[in-house]
Amino acid sequence: MGDYRDYNEDVQRIKYAILQSQYETGRVANSNQLALHYGIGGYVSANTRLGKWGTGVLASMSNQLQKELPGLRGFSERNLKYMRTLFEEWQALFGVTGKARDSAVAIAESALEKYERKPHEAPSIGIVLCKT
Repeated sequence: MGDYRDYNEDVQRIKYAILQSQYETGRVANSNQLALHYGIGGYVSANTRLGKWGTGVLASMSNQLQKELPGLRGFSERNLKYMRTLFEEWQALFGVTGKARDSAVAIAESALEKYERKPHEAPSIGIVLCKT
């Protein structure tokens, strides 16, 4: 009978390890997604608000991303605008304007570039956002 009790405890330990791993995987994935969206939002903000891109660029980009990455979800024209809003609202929330805003855009672009170079690592800006 003691063996059965040990067996149940072992199953519970394994179950706990599985659940902890699943939680951690989700947390890291969410952190990476937030960092990516923030970085893309800063990049989109800089290029659309400063007049580099015209009004149809986001729709074209979204379509091209869909063609080059079949099955990609979450990068529609509307979602790219939401990413821009995420970036801009964070800047507004912290009262970032003028040169400080340009610096924030540079940080977001840097985070996006880092993500492009090392997709297995989260950009530092996303880690900061998630931990605050």
